[in-house]
Amino acid sequence: MRLQVCTIIGLIMAGSTLIGCNPERKDPQASRTEPKHHMRVISEETVPAAKASDSAPQKAGSAHPAKVDAQNNPTAASKRGEPSLDDKDRPAVWVYVDGKSGKFAEKAGQKLIQWMIEDTVSAKPTIRVEAFAPLLGVPTDFKCVLKTVQSNDGSYIDYRIAVKQDGFSTGREYNLLKPGDDFTIHNAMSGDVVKEIGPLHPGTYAIAVSLRNIQTGKESSGVSYFTVGAN
Repeated sequence: MRLQVCTIIGLIMAGSTLIGCNPERKDPQASRTEPKHHMRVISEETVPAAKASDSAPQKAGSAHPAKVDAQNNPTAASKRGEPSLDDKDRPAVWVYVDGKSGKFAEKAGQKLIQWMIEDTVSAKPTIRVEAFAPLLGVPTDFKCVLKTVQSNDGSYIDYRIAVKQDGFSTGREYNLLKPGDDFTIHNAMSGDVVKEIGPLHPGTYAIAVSLRNIQTGKESSGVSYFTVGAN
């Protein structure tokens, strides 16, 4: 099944369960049940439980030299073939959280789009986004969705983060909850624009990132799951 570029992140923004089978929430600001979409998504049974450890984040704003080529990239390493802008099963964008990489998984013989980060991360994590340059070149336009998949205390968040101008850099660590003045953060539940997001509660989260090359118009998205450990 092939999707056009950014259909994944578009469905997430529309409130679909593409990035996770969210349980019915009792949050007063989000009391509705998420609509179901017949997509190849991970189920609650395969979401790892939060661990007790809490890893320290890497320093935000630090550049990470990373060689991403046809042989050395997470999609090829998972034996899915070369990255593609058209096939969602072969992502050309990968999201690292607190410097940690993930693994692609399958369920019932079907490939899942999520990159599962197995190690727990901190409550104030950093993110680093890598892109497959042979296809995307140097993408500088960034937007993402950050949502709860499961939380230990029943809390739920839903945020949209976007760079104001084409100033995003792949291969660089950013503070996910407070990326800086060059970004806007929109609370999708309250409708408010905020300067930062509070520390993440223990649980599992999904982040869906879309990158676009302003000059060529080419774009691609990637989805990562990560777990915040208990304090």
